[in-house]
Amino acid sequence: NDYIDCGDADVFSFGDSTSDSPFSISAWVYFNDVSGNRGIISKYGSSGEEWMMYVAGSNIRLLLKDDSVNKSCYAAGGTTLQTEQWYNFLATYDGGGGATAGNGIKIYINGAEETLTVTNNASYVAMENTTQPVEIGRFSTSYIDGKQSNIAVFNQVISPEDVLYLYNGGTPQTNLSFEPLSWWKLDNLTTGIQDSGSASNNGTNNGAT
Repeated sequence: NDYIDCGDADVFSFGDSTSDSPFSISAWVYFNDVSGNRGIISKYGSSGEEWMMYVAGSNIRLLLKDDSVNKSCYAAGGTTLQTEQWYNFLATYDGGGGATAGNGIKIYINGAEETLTVTNNASYVAMENTTQPVEIGRFSTSYIDGKQSNIAVFNQVISPEDVLYLYNGGTPQTNLSFEPLSWWKLDNLTTGIQDSGSASNNGTNNGAT
């Protein structure tokens, strides 16, 4: 039941009730268990609004949702995830309506683009600007069982070339030539969970080591 609370900021709400903005999420994850639902990073409240990267059915997924107008979309990668190995996940959304047969969403595992299965209940998803915090390691009551490192959020679509740059042959980058909106390296035991991106949204630890 451990997680990191990175707080709320308008820069993490990539849309309003009528239109969306592009964004990307990158995360390094090591699983002890991939069964059930496993939250990696989310901006997701009790009303089911905003976005999240998570695992369900042993597949990596990106969810866009707005319950206030009953619109949602999730895209699932085709790779069956395994335990006891590190993965680099990167999901991008171009803001152009991800629920239209998955248009606008891409997911990469270790630098390689996944073939997606898309489930939606609307022709378009517009995420709202809510007050829910960004959380690492869970969504709602679904927690990751494992380790995470170098969680980054970008307010742009990362190119395939930069996806490979981020993967870096399996070694996380220590510096980036393109600035993340937020970048929690999770390597600082002295001054805490600092945001090395432009948003400067430091995290608060809730039980994780």
